[in-house]
Amino acid sequence: MKMSRQRIKFLSNNQIIDIVNNFIPQYETDLSLPVEIENLLCLNGIDIITHKDLKRTYGIESYITTNGADKIVIDSDIYMDEETRARYTLAHEFGHYILHGSFIKSQNISSEEEYFNFRKSITPEEEKRIEIQAHIFAGYTLIPQASFRCKIDSLIENLGGSKNIGIIEFRSIMKDITNQYVCSDMVAFKQLEYEYPKIYEELKDTML
Repeated sequence: MKMSRQRIKFLSNNQIIDIVNNFIPQYETDLSLPVEIENLLCLNGIDIITHKDLKRTYGIESYITTNGADKIVIDSDIYMDEETRARYTLAHEFGHYILHGSFIKSQNISSEEEYFNFRKSITPEEEKRIEIQAHIFAGYTLIPQASFRCKIDSLIENLGGSKNIGIIEFRSIMKDITNQYVCSDMVAFKQLEYEYPKIYEELKDTML
């Protein structure tokens, strides 16, 4: 099916952050950490379905069905054995549901084959946009902005200013963040890039 090149609306980072900030507190009223992503999905009527060998067979970790029965299909090994990866994957698909709901629901996806047909029908520009938007949504869902800023600001203050953050201090901060938010190093590092670009630029080589 031929589709319009403008079906994926452009959203700035700040627009996506605002959507997350306005949306998540409705379901995480106590803002407890780590964010209960599975609870968010459940409260939105989204079921989680595990699929044995999804990644091995189809080369994908997950996809969301949009045929009237909202489900996130995720590789069973990832879901059972890789907690941080599974949490991010679920949050990423949730981002598609919230940000691109009307668009992807019009595609009536109910199987792996239909999912691949959908991906083939969008342009490279659309695919890039839809994935970046879901990535930003996932990061700010798992690591809420206000909580993250409070934590980093407190750590900076305790160290006597950002100029005193070296490699050892930075790695300690990253470990604290990944433990509290149950996320990967790369997700935590990306949030640092978005929220504290100066610190990120000074320390990004430590992640290489």
